[in-house]
Amino acid sequence: MSNVIELPKIRISGKVLSWEVINADGSIDQSCYRPSDNMITNVGLDMFAAGDNNWVSWFTYFCIGTGTAEPSATDTTLTAQTYRAACDYASYNSLTYSAAGSDPYYITIQRGVQTPLGALNNTYGEIGFSYYSTGNVFCKHRLKNELGEPTTITVSSAQQLRLKYALTFNITPSSTITGTVNIDGIGNIGYTSGWQDTVSEIINTYYPHILWLPSGNSNLNYMVLYRTNISFNPIGTSTYHYDSSAQTTSCAISTYVAGSYERYKTGYWNVDVGNGTIYGLHVGTTRYPKYVIKFDTPFTKLNTHALTFQVRISWGR
Repeated sequence: MSNVIELPKIRISGKVLSWEVINADGSIDQSCYRPSDNMITNVGLDMFAAGDNNWVSWFTYFCIGTGTAEPSATDTTLTAQTYRAACDYASYNSLTYSAAGSDPYYITIQRGVQTPLGALNNTYGEIGFSYYSTGNVFCKHRLKNELGEPTTITVSSAQQLRLKYALTFNITPSSTITGTVNIDGIGNIGYTSGWQDTVSEIINTYYPHILWLPSGNSNLNYMVLYRTNISFNPIGTSTYHYDSSAQTTSCAISTYVAGSYERYKTGYWNVDVGNGTIYGLHVGTTRYPKYVIKFDTPFTKLNTHALTFQVRISWGR
């Protein structure tokens, strides 16, 4: 028996919330407090599923350059980078999210930057963030003024640049959705499904579990069958379920194809695992689900049948 279950697409956006040019005495020379959207470049979207999956590392290096071209989705670096360094401004860093049950549900990672005195001495038009000390940037932004127009910023060696940047995951719909899967030998079965668990588990301090990156770098390494009836909790509300004899015999993640912005998680149950009436399943850790699928009509898994479920998750701008 086999089938594929589609999960809602995760929307990802980024924006510069504010920037300030700070004089040596702490006064502000220039500033902008009007948020401006930027583009998560294609290479940045690929980073959600390839390489180091620690979201803190995506922002390790702040990049700034003199280029004035508008960003393109295919850009991999700044047009004319002149400075790149780790210059975190910790007091601006935060993780915020919607109230439990909100639809849509937002998770926003905010990061702060403050360059050292003497680090900059030029006129700048572009910024970005990168996991790498050289090479590709995770995201690229054309600096804007209070009117939302492209601008340049002059920073002397006696000044610092301070900036807030936010990356937002839009999880919608966060309420339950319906669909149909075909199970070989049984036929079409309707299901209701939805995101579950707390924000600290969906996107925690280090790994974006919601995108269940490669096995070993994520808690979404398991699928567990439900052999008793289940109910849903609102997203942002923790729930618990554990049935060791209904846990996958094996669970695998597909090889990521650059530019696809999707991955498949495949769970396999051997003939002697999880037998009985199946009411649904969850994707997540052994105990805490991240996504729950509840079948409209329960079916029976016999000890002569193996079972395979494949779940697809996708993301983009």
